[in-house]
Amino acid sequence: MNEIKNLLQSKTVWSNIIGVLSLLSPSAAKILLGVDPGAIAEAVSNGLAFVMFLTSTWSRIVATKRLA
Repeated sequence: MNEIKNLLQSKTVWSNIIGVLSLLSPSAAKILLGVDPGAIAEAVSNGLAFVMFLTSTWSRIVATKRLA
């Protein structure tokens, strides 16, 4: 792990960004649009966040480059 890459080139960072955005999306829809996202949309959002956080953890475990 001697090579260094930019923060935005990291799968870990992007997985975490997508995970956080998917958790915030139902709340943002309710606040910004006044629309209740419903249980199905919320379940999909939570499932996507779960997968993204697992992906980010796995990406860091198998990483070969350090982040700058």
